[in-house]
Amino acid sequence: MKNEKISHEEVVSLPDGCGLLNEQSRSRRSFLRSSAFLGGSAVVLSQLQWAQELFAKGETGTGITPGDYDLGKPENILSSVCLQCNTGCGIKVKLLNGVAVKLEGNPYSPWTMVPSLPYKTPLKETTSIYGSLCPKGQAGIQTTRIREERRHGESDASSPAA
Repeated sequence: MKNEKISHEEVVSLPDGCGLLNEQSRSRRSFLRSSAFLGGSAVVLSQLQWAQELFAKGETGTGITPGDYDLGKPENILSSVCLQCNTGCGIKVKLLNGVAVKLEGNPYSPWTMVPSLPYKTPLKETTSIYGSLCPKGQAGIQTTRIREERRHGESDASSPAA
């Protein structure tokens, strides 16, 4: 082919990915898409140093200590059993001002942590060790709150009005 001129209709009808620029590659949508991608990448890259420092603190254990975290203190943790199913997994109930606010797997239980911790392990050492707990067990705190609200005559916000 010698230097032939290509009409505008031929350029527009070319499929995507061909060497010539077509109308779609110069559209406003593609410009906005690439601008959003570049802007998001710049934000992520600017926070990369912060994330690396946070991971380093977690690996070395210099982040939040159990003493700074009220729910991590041994006096705010009760050991109990989850009765959401027939398994009866061991749980740690975390209390804040005497009210249960978080359920987690008990590391002493063989159902929630394999291998489980020896029973001779002091409680202070186990405050930052968590066993696993299924979603049904995690929802046990909500089940307890709904029962308490109904027992004390408070209406449940999720129930339809009668």
